Amino acid sequence: MNTEALWAEIRRNMGCHTLDSQSQRLTEQALAHLQAQAAPKRLWRMFPITWQDHAPLLGATPLEGQDIRKHLQGCEAAVIMGATLSFSAETALRRMAAEDMALAVVADAVAAAMVEQLCEETEQEIRSHVPYPFVTQRFSPGYGDLPLHTQPALLRMLDAGRTLGITATAQHILLPQKSVTAVLGCSHSPVQDARKGICGVNCKGCPQEDTCPSRCGTAEN
Repeated sequence: MNTEALWAEIRRNMGCHTLDSQSQRLTEQALAHLQAQAAPKRLWRMFPITWQDHAPLLGATPLEGQDIRKHLQGCEAAVIMGATLSFSAETALRRMAAEDMALAVVADAVAAAMVEQLCEETEQEIRSHVPYPFVTQRFSPGYGDLPLHTQPALLRMLDAGRTLGITATAQHILLPQKSVTAVLGCSHSPVQDARKGICGVNCKGCPQEDTCPSRCGTAEN
């Protein structure tokens, strides 16, 4: 685990460049709890891409939206990945919330940073193992106009309920909450990555453009 990168992500999630003494103490406490309790899991699988009516299909699963179409343009295959801190981390978050709300707020930022680093590690593994020299960044349901109702299909393709313990609610929210699914495009030729903002989606035209907290500090809108 890259400790420096993890702390940088925690500070970004908390919206500050440096932590005061109280925030530092709470962060160290939350991190110790979560690192002791979390059971990180990750999995990825590669599928060929076919195109039907200008929409990418992974197997029989169509991916809706202009943003994912642009993201996968020119790609011959795609990787679906899943990552989670597991329900043990969620239990730890609930316990901290019951004890101290200030600690709970910090712990949520810490857990989000931990799952982000898990995703980064998974992405690095994918890049080093797939037989393609060019791989896009990850693109998740909810980014841009890729709908959240894509989640169940991605979970099925990963057999995520069995392999990772990840399921989705009727509203397509992942459980455990500190879980991620994503799609990465693979190609033998250079590809244009559709991700632009800090969160991974082009800010311009995003439905959350005016309210998204990640927009602050984005180099290109």
